[in-house]
Amino acid sequence: MSKRGVVSDFRGTEVREGDTIVWWARHGNTTRGSEGIVQDVSTEKYKGRLIPAITVKPTGRNSGFVARVSLDKTTILSDQWTVVEFAEDKPERAA
Repeated sequence: MSKRGVVSDFRGTEVREGDTIVWWARHGNTTRGSEGIVQDVSTEKYKGRLIPAITVKPTGRNSGFVARVSLDKTTILSDQWTVVEFAEDKPERAA
């Protein structure tokens, strides 16, 4: 069992702040995949169940022809994401 955290994606990979994820959402009559960096990982209690919740800052890379309207932080409340890149695997950026 991994020691990365408590909230995981649908594959069982734990999600932490700084990880890059991809999630899917409805957009009109289709679904769109979006990429973002996790800002906050938490759980919320709803009707007696713990639901994973993450706050994500979109990177601007999306699937589909229609560009994303806003790059504001988004809260995702289900297991519709998957980890693409771990925070500790990212190269350090020079300031």
